[in-house]
Amino acid sequence: MNEERERPKPLLKDWRVRGVAAAGVVAGFLIGLVIFGAPWHLPSAWGDIPTWLLAAGASAAAWIALLQLSDLRRQIAEDAERNRKRDQLLDKQIAEAERRERSERRRLVQGVEVRFNGRTGNVVNNSGRPINDITTKVMSKVDRHSLAIPEKCGQLFDDGHAWRYGKDAKPVS
Repeated sequence: MNEERERPKPLLKDWRVRGVAAAGVVAGFLIGLVIFGAPWHLPSAWGDIPTWLLAAGASAAAWIALLQLSDLRRQIAEDAERNRKRDQLLDKQIAEAERRERSERRRLVQGVEVRFNGRTGNVVNNSGRPINDITTKVMSKVDRHSLAIPEKCGQLFDDGHAWRYGKDAKPVS
């Protein structure tokens, strides 16, 4: 997402807008020639003055509208660029928060030991923080695949050094 975007040209400097305006002027003049022959040889009619004033006002309004549209396009382009930069910053912040969370998880489990004595394993918590959940399985040291999962699980009790299953352990389903 590192592509550079072109700033939009103002509408009044765009050759397409100028071409459409010029074509409109030429088409109006040609229509006048077809209807009136030579419009510059006609006697002036004072009734046309309000119409020409309205046409000049409409032209000024169109000019202002084009200027406003150009400003609006520029503002939208600036907002889009600002939003893109903000999104990049938020992505970086989220990635940093996730890295910190992983680092904190690693730090917390450093004091937890699992002692395996053949058939059973004991979890010893030396981390100073409570253990809320334990998931166990026996994994291969070679390829990190699960070799076995526990046959039963149930309630644990703390004997001072490790958590052990009670005599009346009830399976959790």
